[in-house]
Amino acid sequence: ALEAFLAEQLGEPPGSLEDLVAPEAAELAALEWGHVAILQQGTERPLSPRPPVITIMGHVDHGKTSLLDALRNTSVAASEAGGITQHIGAFEVVLPELGNAPLTFLDTPGHSAFSAMRARGAAVTDIVVLVVAADDGIMPQTREALAHASAAGCPIVVALTKCDLQQAKPNAVKQALMVEGLEIEDFGGSVQVVHTSARTGAGLNDLAEALQLQAEMAELQADAEGPAQGVVVEASNSKAGPQVALIVRSGRLRVGDTIVVGTEYGKVRALRGTSRKATAEGVGPGQHALVTGLKGLPQAGDSMTVVADEDRARRISYARSQRAEEYRHLQSMAALHAQRAKESDHMAKLQGMKRELRVQRMALLAQRKQKTAQQLAELSAKHKQAQQEAQAASSAPSPTTAGKLIPRGLTTPTPATEDSDSEQGTEGKEHAQQQPAQQQQQQQQQ
Repeated sequence: ALEAFLAEQLGEPPGSLEDLVAPEAAELAALEWGHVAILQQGTERPLSPRPPVITIMGHVDHGKTSLLDALRNTSVAASEAGGITQHIGAFEVVLPELGNAPLTFLDTPGHSAFSAMRARGAAVTDIVVLVVAADDGIMPQTREALAHASAAGCPIVVALTKCDLQQAKPNAVKQALMVEGLEIEDFGGSVQVVHTSARTGAGLNDLAEALQLQAEMAELQADAEGPAQGVVVEASNSKAGPQVALIVRSGRLRVGDTIVVGTEYGKVRALRGTSRKATAEGVGPGQHALVTGLKGLPQAGDSMTVVADEDRARRISYARSQRAEEYRHLQSMAALHAQRAKESDHMAKLQGMKRELRVQRMALLAQRKQKTAQQLAELSAKHKQAQQEAQAASSAPSPTTAGKLIPRGLTTPTPATEDSDSEQGTEGKEHAQQQPAQQQQQQQQQ
């Protein structure tokens, strides 16, 4: 039955059981039999590195727009072309200090849109920059942005703005972020905190380096030449018809491609990217684009896929619209499953890092204990040596008599001789006193 459907309805009869079926053909076949197909990205082509997609979030009064403007001005000053084109809050920064590595920044039209994209599996964002004012601290919208970023499972880089003000208290803000559950790098965690100032331009290069480091750790790769796949960031009506701002996830989107976006379809009539060169060559992975040519207006978070022709795009669009509610529900369930798998992998990595930090801490404590014991042993040895030297000094002869020479023939009177002399002197005095008394007695007798 599947071979007959592919041959009669799509005109693509498989040559054998090992032939690969196009993703849109597989989806049409699933819809024909009353099922909803969820496409998963996969390719046999070699993958190449792609630029990270960075979403800037934070409180409205914490300098988010000023930081974006400062980054944009830095990119303009560093580029040879003399400027970049901004579309729907998305722009690309290329800094020579980072080896001309591009960074795609995305300013979502509010946290509700970010939530809608996340709920529909639009894992567009690779890195989240949480903007916090150093003079104001944590605000309710800051907590909301932190909750969205944590739920998306994206790595977070904190940008402390307004650090040039006298009332700035960056250390207090870091402690408040620790209370909110962020493991700050300065306190042994993995979340980088960069001090910035949009007014002076301080810290912008450090912020770009931190983001580039996170991108290198994530090892972001995608197919750069296959049929394009992407996610809608924002859609609006204009004089030229529906306009769709999207981020290309894989492949290359070019003018003239037939695309299916959610339950809508059309042909790309106009395509605007970061630069004219990107528009002429197409928009590659990790880059943003503004597309016109759809028949209707899709919703934020809908997936975009390039198909072979307009007839197939129309059939897919019609089949999806017939079961739009079930399609979006299953898409959300598949996205939730993928998100949970991603979060579990992230938690496993965090647990591994914590175990490694614990082992390092225990080793450091053991080294400190060993060093302290060695120092105590050295102090005890020095104390014992000082006691021995003191005892030796007390048992030695005094310096007044030690080494004194006595002339030959001279002897010092001993105590016994002195006693005998004193006794003889006493006896002489008594004998002298007795003589007059005897003479008086003799005279009286006569």
